[in-house]
Amino acid sequence: MVPFGDALLGWLVSAAGTEMFRRLRGDRVKPAMRMVVADAVDTTLIEIIGKNTQRAQGPARELRRALLSRRDGISVIQVSDRAELATALRKWLDVTAGRGPEQGWPATPEVVAECLARNIVAGIHGNARAGGVLAPLSEWLWRNEAVEILGHIRYKVDQMPLPDRSRGHLPGQMPDFTGRSRAVEELSERLAAHDPSGTVVSISSVTGMAGVGKTALALHVAHRFAARYPDGQFFIDLHGYTPGLPPVTPLVALEQLLDQAGVPSHSIPPDLERRQARWRVRMAGRTALVVLDNALNAAQVAPLLPMSPGSPVIITSRSRSVAPFGTRPLWLDVMTPQESASLLVRLVGADRCQDVARVARVTDLAGHLPLAVTVVAGRMNSDPTLELADVLTDLADTNRRLGESDAEYAGTRTSFEVSIDRLDEVTLHAFRLVGVHPGPTIGVEQFAALLDRPPGQASQLLRDLGDRNLVRPTRRSGSRRCYEQHDLLRDYARDQAGSSLSPAYRTAALHRLTTWYLATLDTAVRHWYATASTSVDDAPGRLRLDSPDDTRAWLVAEEDNLIALTAITGDRDAATLGTLAARRLYLLDHHVAANRLAQRSRETFQLLGDRGGAARAQRILADVARATGDFPAASRLSSGAVLVSREVGDHLGEALARQSLGDVLRLRGSLAESRQQFERSVEICREIHEQRGEGHALRGLGDAFVAVGQFTTAAQHYTRGAQLMIDYGEQLGANHIRRGLGDVAVGHGDLVTAAELYRSAFQTYQELADRYAEARTLRDMGDLVLLLHQQTVAEQHHTRALTICQEIGDRLGEAHALRGLGDVAAGMQHWDDAERHYAASAALAERLHDLVGLSRACWGLGQVEVARQRPDQARKLWSRALLGLERTGSPLAARVREALHDLPSSDPP
Repeated sequence: MVPFGDALLGWLVSAAGTEMFRRLRGDRVKPAMRMVVADAVDTTLIEIIGKNTQRAQGPARELRRALLSRRDGISVIQVSDRAELATALRKWLDVTAGRGPEQGWPATPEVVAECLARNIVAGIHGNARAGGVLAPLSEWLWRNEAVEILGHIRYKVDQMPLPDRSRGHLPGQMPDFTGRSRAVEELSERLAAHDPSGTVVSISSVTGMAGVGKTALALHVAHRFAARYPDGQFFIDLHGYTPGLPPVTPLVALEQLLDQAGVPSHSIPPDLERRQARWRVRMAGRTALVVLDNALNAAQVAPLLPMSPGSPVIITSRSRSVAPFGTRPLWLDVMTPQESASLLVRLVGADRCQDVARVARVTDLAGHLPLAVTVVAGRMNSDPTLELADVLTDLADTNRRLGESDAEYAGTRTSFEVSIDRLDEVTLHAFRLVGVHPGPTIGVEQFAALLDRPPGQASQLLRDLGDRNLVRPTRRSGSRRCYEQHDLLRDYARDQAGSSLSPAYRTAALHRLTTWYLATLDTAVRHWYATASTSVDDAPGRLRLDSPDDTRAWLVAEEDNLIALTAITGDRDAATLGTLAARRLYLLDHHVAANRLAQRSRETFQLLGDRGGAARAQRILADVARATGDFPAASRLSSGAVLVSREVGDHLGEALARQSLGDVLRLRGSLAESRQQFERSVEICREIHEQRGEGHALRGLGDAFVAVGQFTTAAQHYTRGAQLMIDYGEQLGANHIRRGLGDVAVGHGDLVTAAELYRSAFQTYQELADRYAEARTLRDMGDLVLLLHQQTVAEQHHTRALTICQEIGDRLGEAHALRGLGDVAAGMQHWDDAERHYAASAALAERLHDLVGLSRACWGLGQVEVARQRPDQARKLWSRALLGLERTGSPLAARVREALHDLPSSDPP
């Protein structure tokens, strides 16, 4: 059994000679090569399977196992370039997993081998760029391979983000876990019986009532077997029964799982089908452990199953029917009297539990539920003078008072009642305010806002509640330390808040929380604007978000809290908060979260009858649709926002919605209509003295005039808009204009000025983490240096832009970058590459209804046909291009018309 990565390393080293052998010696070389191959296989499967993942699951598993697990007697051959590597891979596939389309593969072995070879070589170079141990091998490859073979991927790899080796994680297991020997044994036996190298998919479900310890059991066993699954352990709370929070949708859950699997958030597909495919491809052939906690039903769980024989799944739920048909659930009942007694003794100490009868009675009144026993122990530990007899008396009295209401959880509620009964007033008030907080986690600063006290006091109160096991500390990925509660405790805290705090007080507390979020969000606004967009500078304890990356991490971690706050308050402030947060997420290219928050805010505004607020949220939905290439939806949403804003008299909202619509129309090639929208937006902004909005509208007008070649007029609009942006202190808007002035300079033939403007704009976009605009500027820079016949640099820029567009889901930008790569290849007279890039750009532009992009791609394809001496084919393509360019008013139309006139009459024989 020789892993393919080891065999490949041997092949390459044998070709490179003894010097390479000496330079590559070391314990980390083989694991690094195995990782390169594993990543290459994953990338290849994604590229060649795509949406056909279901159909190709079997072949995918076979291929991955063949490449990563065994050699099957294949003789080692020398490999000295990528072509030889592809040949070796083809031979390997023929013997181990060679399949044609008729057996289920959506690609032939030749295609698979070529794709694998390309991704393996790219991975070796990526390892070197990251300072890895394969640097000598990378240097040798670039020195010895022909530029024609590797040149078209070299710069793509140079600009790729460093590989994220995140492989998921498990939360820390409960330190006081005890008992449950039978359940632990049964679940352990199921995992022990699982063969990671086999063909059977393993799914186990743990079901039972709330508070019975399902999550603790699953984590205890998962940690026990974690070392057996070196490719990662994945955990997600699906919030199936979390009070105040809707269950996590499969779409959002897959985003979290892919994030844990190391897929950057901006490269996660936007739709459920492709996310599920990406998740299953990512997990194909891996040996990882997946825990799906707190599931609602089978419909929520089914899309999240990796369906990989190497990756068993543990599901916890209150529902027995949550797992797929044929899965035998493990029903977890309350603890036995012996187990609950052992837990209490372990938590409070044997010296305080010497009366066995009283211990038994206390745990009996707690219902033998781990959560209830833990809360009772927390109360005893908070007061060393408290005797077991005192606790027993309080439990008995409380149990009689509660009577038979909700008998299933009587023991739990009894323990909660007793635990808060002797809290001092300040701590009790803090516990009730935890129940006012609507989200699943609460940080010190948020709690300080609810309390209306300094963060230091809030932190101490949370620690006090934690000492009594009434909250527990946690830390979400990428976020600050915060606290959470079990679902039953959250329900109880909410009941306490509802019965003890007046509606007016709760409303005021939530208003303070909303104000705190708005104030913290205001610090994020300052990354784009020098002036604040809100008037909440005096909010106590607000966070300071020092960079766009800090803002992104905070917003993503707080997404559930923001949605819950909007839902529970149902007021304009919270809906406004959701809209502002969605706008920031959109600017940071976090489109899924932006869409989710904007949807929730729009629904809240609609329930309030606030049509203007709903239109503002809808404008964000339109911008997200535009950024992800869904132009019909973007046009519909922005047009609707214009109509509603005008009807309700929201002049600023109408002006901004017209700008959104104008951008969509420009991108679709409707340049005259786009210009009309921006001109009307300018008029409205001047009528209401809105300088910032006018600046944005003038930017849009400049873009529209650049598109039709009227550069002097464009410069006038840009210059006026830039002054307004500078006066307002809006860095991002001013930078958009700086990039536009670069377009003007190109149109006037001043390439030196254009280069400086583009470079300056690009640097600012990087600082602001605006990857959408960063990619656009890279395309502009690529087109510019191509005019200077710097094909290599142009290829770097367009390839880098293509990578960014693919990662953030900018399909229109992807089409334009492909067209740019076609221009580069045509300039180098690499006609096959040019045709491939132009054809891909044309296909994508046609799907997006991008008339200008389609016309430019057809213009490029026509040049390829001319080079191949096929003028009739060129005429067809250029005629199609001319039709679109004339329709949109593009200045390129004159050039195409002239080229058509100069074409020979027919193809040569």
